[in-house]
Amino acid sequence: MIELDHNKKYLLTTKDNPKSPVTEFDEWLSWDNMLGYNTINRLAAAMGNEYDNDTLTQEEKDEIERKAQQTLIQTGAISNSRGVTEYILVPVTDK
Repeated sequence: MIELDHNKKYLLTTKDNPKSPVTEFDEWLSWDNMLGYNTINRLAAAMGNEYDNDTLTQEEKDEIERKAQQTLIQTGAISNSRGVTEYILVPVTDK
């Protein structure tokens, strides 16, 4: 598992996506979905129903998201036309 600064927020993207999920979200999402990566849906599935539990603190939800991101990084992203590509994390400047 990759060690992350838990004081920072990270967004997941594929290594080949030329758009930033931080600063160009709509364009990033369009490109991601066009290639069939469906990163947001895969991340939600990896987080499971536990993330929606109203009794969890934000810190607990952040930890669930970090673990889900790491799971997807280990498995990679599968494109409709490009095969498997690598997931990477992009830091968000404000948490």
